[in-house]
Amino acid sequence: MDPISKKFVGERESFAKREQVPVTQFRKGERKDDIAAGYRKKFRKPEGVVAWVKRRGRCRSSAPNGGGMKPQAQRTRGWCVRQRWVNQFYIYCVDRDSAPSF
Repeated sequence: MDPISKKFVGERESFAKREQVPVTQFRKGERKDDIAAGYRKKFRKPEGVVAWVKRRGRCRSSAPNGGGMKPQAQRTRGWCVRQRWVNQFYIYCVDRDSAPSF
């Protein structure tokens, strides 16, 4: 997954730089909707990408081969859902024909 993830992030960073899209990181205690509203207020085009915001958070995900489970549990489950730290990306957009979205 590492090469795929790096390609995905690299392409988004190139787009943001080329299109002059602000890229920022959420901080603990900040509300995503408040951050997005501030960027939408400054956005002057009728539609497009308003901002790209990154955060590191915990979420449920699957791990192959039981994700570190004991061998007897791996044989019965195969995949295990557990909490992990992951990078999350929010790309905020405005479309003239619909509501703001991310």
